Amino acid sequence: MPPVLTSGLARVQLQGPLFNGVIAAKLTEVLTKAMRLSLARVEAATIKETPVNLGHLRASYGTAFELKFRSASPFPSALIGVVGSPLAYAPFVEFGTGPLGEFHQVRRWPPKDPIEAWVRRKMFTSRTRKRPAKGTKAEEDQEAEIARITFLVRRKIGVRGTVGIYMLRRAIRNETPWVQRAFAAAMKSLEKQT
Repeated sequence: MPPVLTSGLARVQLQGPLFNGVIAAKLTEVLTKAMRLSLARVEAATIKETPVNLGHLRASYGTAFELKFRSASPFPSALIGVVGSPLAYAPFVEFGTGPLGEFHQVRRWPPKDPIEAWVRRKMFTSRTRKRPAKGTKAEEDQEAEIARITFLVRRKIGVRGTVGIYMLRRAIRNETPWVQRAFAAAMKSLEKQT
């Protein structure tokens, strides 16, 4: 589960004619705006911290938020915001794997195909390496080298694991002061409106 940015709301005490749905609607509007801004800020910081291979993880981040109400109250009791990615490998990048990862999972080799694709990209990004002609001995040698490097990379990840990047955690930590100021400003603007 991705880290969650929450903002618990203190119970608002209003007396007399001010206690009505108009105040509750204004409160909900102000807090929703502050949460949207905060989530956008944390999402942008997370994207900035995310490592890039093909860019799929960076492009997959999204936000969601939920207002919770108690049964008889028109005022929100909680506003919960989430920044996360639906990609299956996002937690492994965030927390790491194996003995180096945060949860010290069982040692497991990663799947072959993504590692082989990564090896192929890395081998041919250099200007000195060119793909040999098809059907030649050089192509067979190169395929054998790719298979060998893929095996070695998979074995190392399976045995040692990977270190977590903690991009969400760092983004939340770095943006928390801004988020707190945004909610404080939202509450001040509500006070001015009432």
